Amino acid sequence: MLSARDAWQATLGQLQLQLNRATFDTWLKGSDVMAYEDGEFVIRVRHAYAKDWLEKHLNHLITRTLTSILGRSVKVNYVVQLPAHRTLRPLPGSLWDTPTTNTVYQDATEGRTENSSLVERAIREALQAQEEEADDLHFPEWDTPVTRKSQPHSNPFHTPLNRRYTFDTFVAGDSNQFAYAAARAVAESEDINYNPLFIHGGVGLGKTHLLQAIGHICEADDRAVLYTTAEAFTNELVMAIRAKKTAEFRDRYRNVDVLLVDDIQFMAGKPSSEEEFYYTFNEIFSRGGQIVVAGDLAPRQMSQLDERLRSRFEGGLIADLQPPEYETRLAILEVKSAAQGTDLPGDVAHFLAEHVTANIRELEGLLTQVMARANLSHQPLTLSLARQVIAATALPKQRPAKARRAAKLDEVLEATASYHQLSLDDLLGKRRTKDVVRARHIAIYLAREETEASLPEIGEALGGRNHSTVLHGYQKIAEEVAADDDLREEVAAIRRQLNLLSDL
Repeated sequence: MLSARDAWQATLGQLQLQLNRATFDTWLKGSDVMAYEDGEFVIRVRHAYAKDWLEKHLNHLITRTLTSILGRSVKVNYVVQLPAHRTLRPLPGSLWDTPTTNTVYQDATEGRTENSSLVERAIREALQAQEEEADDLHFPEWDTPVTRKSQPHSNPFHTPLNRRYTFDTFVAGDSNQFAYAAARAVAESEDINYNPLFIHGGVGLGKTHLLQAIGHICEADDRAVLYTTAEAFTNELVMAIRAKKTAEFRDRYRNVDVLLVDDIQFMAGKPSSEEEFYYTFNEIFSRGGQIVVAGDLAPRQMSQLDERLRSRFEGGLIADLQPPEYETRLAILEVKSAAQGTDLPGDVAHFLAEHVTANIRELEGLLTQVMARANLSHQPLTLSLARQVIAATALPKQRPAKARRAAKLDEVLEATASYHQLSLDDLLGKRRTKDVVRARHIAIYLAREETEASLPEIGEALGGRNHSTVLHGYQKIAEEVAADDDLREEVAAIRRQLNLLSDL
């Protein structure tokens, strides 16, 4: 029977496919179920900033995904991770075990029992621990420069290298051969002047894998390596400013031999972060250190990125990653299944390779779910089982109950522009005034809710915007529409204009 932890892990698997890696790693990675009772979850996260961000920006998406997996309404609470000596034991059991008011929970600190709601008790304990430690925010590794082979351990924004992301586990094919060769050359030879190396490509094509593979080789060569995401860099900079530790922050980032920065597009349009990274870049570069950057787009396509940074990136080697061709997708499935000791039948491999065509991460995720279903249900790994998994993991769009016709993407864009008294060129263009951005986000929300268009298709229709930008716009409006009466009326008015609902 499915446990609370299994349900949350399944939710994380779905969210990892929907969010960009920087957002997932910074705010959701390492989260776990602390308690569950009658549809209410208590989720333990790594730090207070993750708690605030999830509550304000991602709670709608998380709740909807978890509800879809469980087939029932849920409520999600977030608490900051407790010190090891204050954890509650045991973790809750089956999701369909109904706890009673007499359930006894053991407090690991005091060795006593108490009759109370598990959810209430978990939240109370977490809040108490958070208050006790609120005045003791401190990142020890900021006190000293990064040393060779050092691995920072307590900074909540630090992302250590994943031991699975090596060159040996990267499957190279025609679509990614150049980027693979460039990354390997940078990692294995300090004499080759590919500095900076800029790797770009769509979501889930292997950018992070290559960055961290470089990091592993360089660490083995006794070079000081620091891997981070642009979002983590920005959040850590904010923390450093608040804690008056900017000197320690700069010392930490600038005293490295190899700096690896993922999802650089997150930094675009954030002047303070761009300024700080520009000088960090110059300092490392001037000392002969290696810089490797990854992003969704080529530097020249990042119109909002600081011109000085674009110029620095374009002065190095630029390598792109394309969606894997069919043969590469098959090879990826064979390598991943073999690594887990599973003999993947040929018809299942062909089916999965044909089902997912543009995203390696999604391909790997489906493979994991198929193998897990076979193992946990003690069924043979067959084509029929693979079809069941794909059908079960497809998230249906949330639709109002009333009947309506399906809208076309261009109709949604035209109706939104008309309602806000904007030209279609303004809505699709690069203007970023407050009213235009708001209208654009509403158009994204309606396009996602009212049409059959995918996120990439919506982004393309909106002037070539990338998947991450579209997802952010959708999530922003989805969060606000439930609480903002004015916004809800705007959305309803555009729907009426589209004749999508006969009565609102």
